[in-house]
Amino acid sequence: MAQPYRILSFDGGGLRGAFSARVLTRLAGEFPALVPNASMLAGTSTGSIIAVGLAQGKTPTELVDLYRKIGPAVFQKTMLDDLEHLWGITHSKYGTANRLQVLSEELQDVPLKQLEKDVVVATFDLGNDVARDQYNNKCWAPKFYHNVSGPDSDGDVSCIEVMMKSSAAPIYFPIFKNYVDGGVIANNPAMCAVAQALDPRNDVKHAHGDIRLLSIGTGSSPATVSSVDGEWGLTQWGMKIIDLVSDASVGLPDFQCRQILGDCYRRIDTQFREPMPMDDPSKITELVAHADQIDIGPYVTWLNEFWV
Repeated sequence: MAQPYRILSFDGGGLRGAFSARVLTRLAGEFPALVPNASMLAGTSTGSIIAVGLAQGKTPTELVDLYRKIGPAVFQKTMLDDLEHLWGITHSKYGTANRLQVLSEELQDVPLKQLEKDVVVATFDLGNDVARDQYNNKCWAPKFYHNVSGPDSDGDVSCIEVMMKSSAAPIYFPIFKNYVDGGVIANNPAMCAVAQALDPRNDVKHAHGDIRLLSIGTGSSPATVSSVDGEWGLTQWGMKIIDLVSDASVGLPDFQCRQILGDCYRRIDTQFREPMPMDDPSKITELVAHADQIDIGPYVTWLNEFWV
């Protein structure tokens, strides 16, 4: 019988990744083999930081602490910044330097191939040098960086570069080396991880029945659109379109994984009572507290059956 191939997948969501890291901490406390037994770690945006951090040996508790440091360091701006950038209308809300500095200080800038676990990170290339349309023009395209052994492995690319590309959320951060946040295509990378695991070009082959997948979200805020049939343009949609794209790319992979993997799949996520911005450091304590309210019992039971 083939060995199970266990995937841990982490959504994007900015500082709401503190919720994910805390849920993971609690699960690992009840089931210590959770991270050691994982075969692949997948992440988008903030989830890429968790995935790469775990692959580099960070404990879930250390990742919670990392968010407490990332928050004030990365998501800081003054009233002068707001005035200069017109609250994100003419420039990104935050810069690149602080995010790059914190990641470089807290995580190792090593090639993906040096990681001991398979890693998949979702990004989006704005001007792909490989992808061409029917007229041979360059075109933007999703890019899933990974270190899975095979002909298309990205093992030589550095961890820091991959995380910076994956977390360059439009409007929030500047474009990074012609890439933006993977959340524009796969804010929930679970199904992308499954596809990569089953890629027939991989040196080590896995079958559909080998896959075990635990997907951890970053929570969702209550959101509605008041207009029934409004002819909205850029002014009306504004930041709503970013949230809409982000939320839409979370639910679809969940549906696909449930239908395809059945009992071999579980997802942990939550709904916040009030809006929970992805860039508000003052909410980190609340995010951690919310994670502590999750009933993890059913998930521990599932881990004992499918993760051993």
